[in-house]
Amino acid sequence: MAFIDFSETAAVLDRPAPQLAQLLAEHASEFSALEKRVLALSRHDGLETLRPRAKRGWFGRLLFGPEPPSRSFANERLEALRRLAVETRHYGWHVRTSVIAAAKAAGFTETQIGRVIDTVGQAPKLVQRNFA
Repeated sequence: MAFIDFSETAAVLDRPAPQLAQLLAEHASEFSALEKRVLALSRHDGLETLRPRAKRGWFGRLLFGPEPPSRSFANERLEALRRLAVETRHYGWHVRTSVIAAAKAAGFTETQIGRVIDTVGQAPKLVQRNFA
């Protein structure tokens, strides 16, 4: 049988309500300014940005010019956040577990991941118009 220590929980719950609210606010799933910017930038990314890009050969570079810059971030933490936001925007609640596991491995908490899924999933979709 397992032993669960609730002494820390009791110490937190014994605090007055304003201190408890402040404590919860400090540990809330807040994102840094850079992470908020990544979430804003990911709004314009499509699913094709999640696939690895194939290198162009010399003939492809001759026809189509140099390769466009990659849309992925060099920082693994920010890239995991971007991938989570893009998948959430396109698939809603049906985000792959591998993307969630990558976000957890990058250091995001479950509350932060849930917050991204809740806020990005409820954001209005971008209207893409096809002109004929």
